[in-house]
Amino acid sequence: MIRWNRRRGNIKGQVTKLENVFLDKSIKELKMPGLKAELDIVLKQQDKFETLKNDYCKNASDTELSEAEAAIDSIEDDLQKLEISLNTSLNELVYNSKSLKMPNIDGSIKNSHIANNDQPKGVPIKLLKIPLPNFSVTFGEWNLLKMQFNSLINENPNSF
Repeated sequence: MIRWNRRRGNIKGQVTKLENVFLDKSIKELKMPGLKAELDIVLKQQDKFETLKNDYCKNASDTELSEAEAAIDSIEDDLQKLEISLNTSLNELVYNSKSLKMPNIDGSIKNSHIANNDQPKGVPIKLLKIPLPNFSVTFGEWNLLKMQFNSLINENPNSF
């Protein structure tokens, strides 16, 4: 029981330290690698705590388990809140990096999707509409549909 309390206290101290770092304004200034590193630390702490909890539950009596249940729940809740907060911050960072605001020549702001490479890089290309054959779900028409489709591909090799 004493050993478990020491290990639990160690994990609780590390969780509190992570919470303080996250509540500090510096976490908002972290970039994606920093947030991922913090999330990895939280996930490792969850694994350590799960192992510790399983070992304790195997060796503890029912009265000891009932006494430690509140501490176990508290640490699990703290770890879960940290994981959710870090995942939310990561998702916000990814979302914000995908929709950067770039000023236009006239000074107005528009959404630009530079991270997605959605912005055209040259002259826009207009593709011709190709009439696709209709298939009426009968087996006999399958070969006809296949030939029509292949001829469309062969007639327009540069379109694909």
